[in-house]
Amino acid sequence: MKIATKIIIACTVLCSLGVAVTGGLVGMKASSLSEEALRNRAVSLLLSVREIKKNEIERYFNSIHYQLETLTTDISTQDAMVAFTQGFNEYPTERVSDSDKQALSNYYRTQFGATYRDVNDGSSANEVGKYNQLSDKAKAMQARYIGINANNLGEKHKLDADSLNSSYDQSHQRYHPPLRHFLESFGYYDIFLVDLQGNVVYSVYKELDYATNLKTGPYANTGIARVFNSVVGLSENEYRIEDFCTLLSIL
Repeated sequence: MKIATKIIIACTVLCSLGVAVTGGLVGMKASSLSEEALRNRAVSLLLSVREIKKNEIERYFNSIHYQLETLTTDISTQDAMVAFTQGFNEYPTERVSDSDKQALSNYYRTQFGATYRDVNDGSSANEVGKYNQLSDKAKAMQARYIGINANNLGEKHKLDADSLNSSYDQSHQRYHPPLRHFLESFGYYDIFLVDLQGNVVYSVYKELDYATNLKTGPYANTGIARVFNSVVGLSENEYRIEDFCTLLSIL
């Protein structure tokens, strides 16, 4: 083979190797830049999603704040609080029969207890213990608004007023429908009115914490009780929020 041919072949090989090495380096660099670009884009997207969610959460809590502020400053709500408190204090427990109270006891043991176990893998709600902790007034009011309430479990809020026609029942007839409408319009789980002594003088859904005392009753260690204790003594424009997961859900 001629020397010129060998030189041409050698140069060709060297050039090919140079191109291959350069291409490899360029490819590696391009791959690195591509991975970095993808990583930066992913980080940017996550940051954007974080800001969007943050703004959504802030708007959600601000919305709740303004809705509740509107509700609590409404003169009809303030009138309802006064009327329910007075009606609660004057409630005629002596007019509630033993059969009414027995209906409530049956509700705790059968409807509520059985449903609770069905949705909680057989775990007990200690419903009998909770029933035994109720005050006489709580038993009387729950008997009328829960025990003999013809509406099904989870629908006790459909009753506008009890037939005893006490001052409490008259207040309930007047204020319950608009409070129920407010709850349904904004999708709240429940609305409670609690006096300064911790008595739940009203709730829309009439669950088992209705008419109990948040200081001494069976739900004194729940989220709603912590909220109550934290807001007593606050100024008019202050409010508190409790993590929902710590609230006791009562069917």
